[in-house]
Amino acid sequence: MNQEIHLLQQNNTRIFVKNTRAMITKLTLTVEKSVIDQAKIVAKASGRSLSKMVEEYLISLNRDSQITTQDEDDLDGLLALRGCIKIPNNVDIDDLLYHAIMEKHG
Repeated sequence: MNQEIHLLQQNNTRIFVKNTRAMITKLTLTVEKSVIDQAKIVAKASGRSLSKMVEEYLISLNRDSQITTQDEDDLDGLLALRGCIKIPNNVDIDDLLYHAIMEKHG
């Protein structure tokens, strides 16, 4: 974000005004005309611009897909275990699970 700080002086009073502007970048998308037409209708009905709708969607994707460092470490540990156990084809996994639960919980 770009920030501008202005100093206003009146008599013996100083006022600092901070204006914050987001950096705007133009983006060109290739989308089917029918999709754009429908999106424009939705944007108009919701009182937003199409650009604002796309921006909000991209923000939500970013927010929803953030993975914490702890999550990544857990995932790395699980992926390291993948393939380390070989189960014969004739073994019923559900049966093994059932017996393990029964043994643990009686």
